[in-house]
Order: sequence, then structure tokens, then C-alpha cells
Amino acid sequence: MQSSKGTTVQGSNGHNNDDGSGNNTDDKSNVIPLRKPRRNKGHNADSAAKIRTTIMMGGTRRAPGASAHPPAINMPPMTKFLVITLVVIEAAMKLALDPVQQYWVISHFGFVPASYSSDAVFGWEAFLGPITYAFLHGGWPHVGLNVLMLMAFGTGLERWMGWKRLALLMIACSVIAAMIHLVFNIGSDNPVIGASGAISGMFAAAMVMLQQMQRFDTGRFGLLPFALVWVGISAVFGMIGGPGGESVAWIAHIGGFLAGLAFVGPVMRLKI
Repeated sequence: MQSSKGTTVQGSNGHNNDDGSGNNTDDKSNVIPLRKPRRNKGHNADSAAKIRTTIMMGGTRRAPGASAHPPAINMPPMTKFLVITLVVIEAAMKLALDPVQQYWVISHFGFVPASYSSDAVFGWEAFLGPITYAFLHGGWPHVGLNVLMLMAFGTGLERWMGWKRLALLMIACSVIAAMIHLVFNIGSDNPVIGASGAISGMFAAAMVMLQQMQRFDTGRFGLLPFALVWVGISAVFGMIGGPGGESVAWIAHIGGFLAGLAFVGPVMRLKI
């Protein structure tokens, strides 16, 4: 018997009931309608198993249109902006300006300790110098080394603290590094350029980050041994000099490193 609601099954004896007159009488009480099982829309057993596996493994679905192959160098936005800015400025200095124009830029936007002496006029150069000097470099080897270090330290720090805190930390380390250099070089007319002081502070902040994330064991002395090693390395580079024979402001490197250790905590507590 076929029901409008689905297939029916016969009585418990497996045959239709016969009243002896040759006519079959159906016992409706023995007719049990069966419904077709409903299928899960969009998923079957295999897809459900895959979903469970994805959840257990911590996987996530890729957004529509996203590439299946992420970029080899995946920097967050502020770090990428800083890297591009340093490279573009160095390219403009070398390709668009002659040596006289390059020196004018360095003498006005670099950090010149003599600008802060008692007989100097405090101009806009002295106001901007402690920040703008970090964006100027003395050649491609100089900017290339700082860019690599910025990519290494800035990427992890920005993902840990956010781009606003990273920018604020870099500015603070740059200014403190310049001020420490000023203390030991009062009256010097030699401009200081380069992001090494700021990046030294980022390196110190990165060590604090790794320590808090328990990525390495600092032992009973904490970060003090690492700080002493960095001071020693900076002093050695100061005595050796740069690749082109130029002097290295190694005291500024130490100042930036100490600023990174001192300011990473307060910067992380800022609600920005």
C-alpha cells in the first residue's frame, strides 16, 4: 500500500489480512508511514568530520578571495611603512641630490649636538633633529642593515603591542639615544644619522617581549647579561668604525637600548 506520506509496511505476519471472501482488508493500525530521512543541507558525514578536525586542529577557513600562498615576507603595516620610508629616502638622497644637497639635508635634518650649545640659536633643526636623524643614513650598507633589523624586531613587536605603541616606542628610543649622545659630545658639529639608536631600543623591547612570553629562560640575572653583551658589541663597533671608515655613534646605540628596556613597560600600559 502506498501512502501519500511515504512508504508503508505490512502487518507483523508479513501478509495482508484476508477475510475469507477473497477480499483483502487492510488494517490501518498496522500501516506505519515512513518518512524519508532528511539530508543535512550543505554537509555530509565527510564534511562534518572535516569540520570537527578543523576545529580540533585550530584551523580557520580562508576568507573568500584570499591567496592560498601567503607572502614570504609578511610584515604588519607600521613596520612595512617604516621599511619603505627608509628605503625611499635613501634612494631619493642618492639618486635625486648631488653631494652638496645631500650634506645640506644631513646638516639640517640630522642630529647636530652643537645646535644645543649655549651660544647656538635654537631653531627648527634642533627641534626636529632628535627624530628626523633616524630616517637618514650614510649609504646603502647602513640603511640595508637597519632595514633588516627593523624587519626582524619590528614585525614581532608590532603584533605584540600594536602599531601605535611601536611608533611611540621608536620615537622615544630615537630621542633618548640622541640625548645620550649629546651628553658625551657637547659642542660637536658632526651630524648623527641613522635609525640604529631606535632599533637598539626595539631590540631591547623584543627581549622583554620574549621574556614575558617565556620563549627563553633569562636565569637569575634576568636581562642584565644580554644588556652587557649589547653594550660590549656597541663599543666594539664604535672602535672599529663603519664600513666606509665613518665613525659610529655607539653611545647612541647604548642609549637607545637602555631606553627600550625602560620604556617598553610604560608604553605597554598606555590605553591607545
